Amino acid sequence: MAISLASLSITAAYTGPSAALLPVLAAMAVWGVTAWGFFPPQQARLIGIAGLKNAPIILSLNSSFQYLGFSLGAALGSLTLAFGGLDDLGWVGGACVVAAFLLFLATDRGIRSPGRIG
Repeated sequence: MAISLASLSITAAYTGPSAALLPVLAAMAVWGVTAWGFFPPQQARLIGIAGLKNAPIILSLNSSFQYLGFSLGAALGSLTLAFGGLDDLGWVGGACVVAAFLLFLATDRGIRSPGRIG
């Protein structure tokens, strides 16, 4: 995901509008698959950690934090546009993805979702 977001900035900086169509479509496809493909495994992992009995609570908390992240991302994007430019959005988004991954690695306690939930 970070690479696809960074490629959007690279495309914006080094290609013209007519040559950017295919690279942008490819980056958006990769971004879409990686972004939306993340949520089902994350939910399964959370249910595996919290247990099936607590699934409604943990999934609602997960959704709340997702929406918080969306709103913080929109605020960061507006700040990026205000103080930088359109070319910088991909770099900032990619940096956020890398930061999130590093946070995951730092806080992962080796808890693994069991093969079978329930």
